[in-house]
Amino acid sequence: MALCKTVNFKGIAVNEAYIRVSQYQGNKQQLNFTVTYHKDADTEAFDVKTFETEFDLSGANPLIQAYAFLKLQPDFAGAIDLDPD
Repeated sequence: MALCKTVNFKGIAVNEAYIRVSQYQGNKQQLNFTVTYHKDADTEAFDVKTFETEFDLSGANPLIQAYAFLKLQPDFAGAIDLDPD
């Protein structure tokens, strides 16, 4: 699972960046996760950011909730879902 979107990194446009949730952890109330940004699926990350959101115990698994949260954020508007390999 990943997202694809053109992003700006230090003033440089990275077309069709591969964006993936690389780690996640949490408790009954909060989900913390790390997002890595790559030129494509096979390259090392050029940027890393952390996010946190409420965790819904009765909802989807944490990874799906993390991606759902990202897609609601303005920085990820228009991101395309990529299927897992």
